[in-house]
Amino acid sequence: MTDYAVTVAQRTRVESAKYFLKGWAELAPLPAADTPRPALRAIPGGGWQPYRNPADPSVYENGF
Repeated sequence: MTDYAVTVAQRTRVESAKYFLKGWAELAPLPAADTPRPALRAIPGGGWQPYRNPADPSVYENGF
């Protein structure tokens, strides 16, 4: 839905989200709940890790 809205908004001036309702109604429906989905892969190392800038890791040493 977002991709559609961005594409349309680039072509014309949009003043209300109502503009997108007809186009959104024409999008393909969601797949059924029992549709096979790819397995998610786990992050190695025990879970979430904060982002580290590979070029200059020192910029994150102040806690941000």
